[in-house]
Amino acid sequence: KTMSFDRNWPQYGDDLTSLRLRGQWNGLDDKIAALPAGPKGDKGETGETGPPLASAVVDSTTTLDPGEAATVSSSFDGTNVHLSFGIPRGQEGPPGEPGEVTTQQLNNAIAGTAKNINAISLLVWEPNDPPTADDHRTIRDKLNEVINGLYQ
Repeated sequence: KTMSFDRNWPQYGDDLTSLRLRGQWNGLDDKIAALPAGPKGDKGETGETGPPLASAVVDSTTTLDPGEAATVSSSFDGTNVHLSFGIPRGQEGPPGEPGEVTTQQLNNAIAGTAKNINAISLLVWEPNDPPTADDHRTIRDKLNEVINGLYQ
């Protein structure tokens, strides 16, 4: 229920409560909403066109300490928007691995991995139909060459 607006409240010394104040505002809003709209006025003169916005200019970018809030400030000189940024750098990460690697560390890292077998030539031969024992030997020999190349 909306309370009606009381132009005589509050009086000096009255208790101001949120319920009573809200009732005053709602009552005043009801009075304003009930007013009839007047006739529409004449259209005013068109104003002068303002200057065009030519561009945005970044005046500065400052690196802030980790954990600081990023900042941006702007100004307008009548033509350009000028921006200045403050961007925090990231937290320092854990120390990395050393840059130099010994031959032993390299050998340990690649132990058991496949070797480069690019030097092994492709198998080019015309198989017989049906394959002969020589065809089987040729395939077996090439396969052994590949396997041995992987273990060297």
